[in-house]
Amino acid sequence: MRRARTRVRRRLAAAWLGLAVAAGCGQILGIEEGASERAECEADADCVPGRQCVLGSCRDRCDGDSDCSADVRCLAGDFGAVCVPHTATTCERDRDCPSGTVCYNAACRTPCPDGEGDCADGQDCEYGVCVGSDPTHDPGLGTADGGGEGGSSGSAGSSGSAGSAGSGGQAGSIASAGTAGTAGAAGTAGTAGASGAITATAAICEACNVDADCLDYGDDGHPSRCIEVGDGRRCLPQCGPVFRAFACPGQLTCDESAGLCLPPAESSSTCCVDTDGDGYGLGDDCYGLDVDDQNAGCTSNTGNTDIATDPPGDYFCDENDNCPTVANPTQSDHDGDAEDCTGEPNCGGDACDNDDDNDTILDDEDNCPFVANEDQDPGACSGDRDSDGIRDEEDNCPTIPNQGQDDFDDDWDLGASETVRTACQADPNCGGDACDDDADGDGVTKFEQPPDCDDLNPDRHPGAAEICNLIDDDCTGTHDDADIDELCPPQPNVVSRECTTSGVCVVTECDGGYGDLDGQYDDSGDEEPTAGCECAPDQYDDLAGEATRNDTPETAYDLGEEHDDIADDTKLLIGRLSTADDVDYYFVRAVDDNWQSPTERFHIDVRFTSNPNDEFVLQVWRNLASGRSGGEQLCSDADAVITGDDYYSWRTDFSSDATDAGRGEDGCTTVPESDVSRPPGLQTCSDNTAYFIVEVRRPLPSEGHSRSVLVTCNDYQLRIQNGPDD
Repeated sequence: MRRARTRVRRRLAAAWLGLAVAAGCGQILGIEEGASERAECEADADCVPGRQCVLGSCRDRCDGDSDCSADVRCLAGDFGAVCVPHTATTCERDRDCPSGTVCYNAACRTPCPDGEGDCADGQDCEYGVCVGSDPTHDPGLGTADGGGEGGSSGSAGSSGSAGSAGSGGQAGSIASAGTAGTAGAAGTAGTAGASGAITATAAICEACNVDADCLDYGDDGHPSRCIEVGDGRRCLPQCGPVFRAFACPGQLTCDESAGLCLPPAESSSTCCVDTDGDGYGLGDDCYGLDVDDQNAGCTSNTGNTDIATDPPGDYFCDENDNCPTVANPTQSDHDGDAEDCTGEPNCGGDACDNDDDNDTILDDEDNCPFVANEDQDPGACSGDRDSDGIRDEEDNCPTIPNQGQDDFDDDWDLGASETVRTACQADPNCGGDACDDDADGDGVTKFEQPPDCDDLNPDRHPGAAEICNLIDDDCTGTHDDADIDELCPPQPNVVSRECTTSGVCVVTECDGGYGDLDGQYDDSGDEEPTAGCECAPDQYDDLAGEATRNDTPETAYDLGEEHDDIADDTKLLIGRLSTADDVDYYFVRAVDDNWQSPTERFHIDVRFTSNPNDEFVLQVWRNLASGRSGGEQLCSDADAVITGDDYYSWRTDFSSDATDAGRGEDGCTTVPESDVSRPPGLQTCSDNTAYFIVEVRRPLPSEGHSRSVLVTCNDYQLRIQNGPDD
């Protein structure tokens, strides 16, 4: 920004000329409106279909400049988009232009507050307005017809001098005026100026001639206009609905009808952005430049030697000046150390700091004074010291090529502040894997003794737990070399375990009756706990006692008696085979109470009522003696196993159907007539009371079952009943 000139005399009484659009107004901002020619049309209805009335003429519609002829461009607004000759778009203010367009640099143009997307095809967004990229349609934002001025006329001749006095006589009369000089010939017209963009140099409230003289305002590049204020033209920011919520600087306020930030009414002839009201601020109408515009006590050192001790020129007061004794208007401080300075020679703003990059190498000896590089790397000056195509400020390893920017422990944050990123780059345990001494963030670096043997795995480092996995977790050079309690931590109901040569923990012995049916040593990855020996023995194992577990016929669990004269005398059992080779045995005495009755009821029935996935099978033995071994296997070898819906049934229900298999006894006798103790003709059968042993187990592969043998901790349900099954 140019240094503001000091204006001693301020016009505070002159009124700001209104910018509001009013019917019949002949003068706006001191600019006379030119007389308009008679319009071809006043509304779209005056035009043939397919054309629109814009700027008093019927125009063709367009999507971009290429739809228009030479010297004609596509102008878009609230009316749509039409082809308009550039010469027809001349203006002095926004209200001279069609609705939805703005007057910029004396030409009506489409505003583009949201960027190039607001423009027609073939146009770019420049200075907040749409400008065509093809000069055959749009001459751009430069001046037009920049011809030279004509020569001035010649000056009039001077009058003759008075006559001298005669001797003793009176002075002669004044000579008559000389004849006027011949008018000078008109100057030769200057060569036409080339059309092109004007270099903007004027800031807010600084003098200007055309819009293109004005610099964009603020960090976001807000467009400004060159507007007449009082006795001169000044750059003012645009505002209003087109530019959404834009806050006018200083005392300037937004006049939405004009679309401009204007001075307040009481000082409308003066344009000075002066926040603290001390007369110093931004603009040619201020007393001077006020860099500290939040403090009325600190303005400028121009002509005020008691405010600052450095030579006039930087306008910063001592308390705000990062180099109080050296003029430095930009206050640049590359290494950002000015706030913590206490007068050291290598601290403060760049103008007085002898080490501007804080790399301990003085600027006059530093090959890159503004890039910290203690090693004086020649590539530091390019901003990419490792030449990997990533600038140092964005590189998680600025001195080691790493185009992939791999960062295993994710301790580099490209979106963090420059201070945070710089601190990470300086930390040997932070940044990308290529330069991070602790890339996995496990607290052990690759340079320690002993070193981290796998710096991309936080589970492997000296001091880590050594587990059974064929991996050297603790970096001793040998895998699986720890105590069994560390390799395979204790699990429920496990008596002993081992780490196999394949790197897997297995159970070698469970507590009595418990089983490891799933082969899962720990719970990793399971939704339900299945670690160790997860399958507990059933209640019949517990009731039988450790020494007499019901896993042999001799130790079969005694269910007592089943009588056929008790309706539905039934035993319901819920059991579990807690190990892969577990077998359950049950012992029951089936009593034939009414074997002499004409209504024989003896009927022993054994079946599963729940057998998940047919995992379990049955076998039944019948023995007339009371012993628990031997006896008759009641099914043939081919049908020795009962699964699914099959069941074992042995009955003497006195069936007369000789084809009724399993009916039991069928040779009952008739009471002779001589036996008067019993009703004549009574049919009698023998007493079928017997002992039954029921075996529950999983099938053996040798038994030829087509299904696979399952081994789970599921429960089975078994029913043993004597008497008719009604």
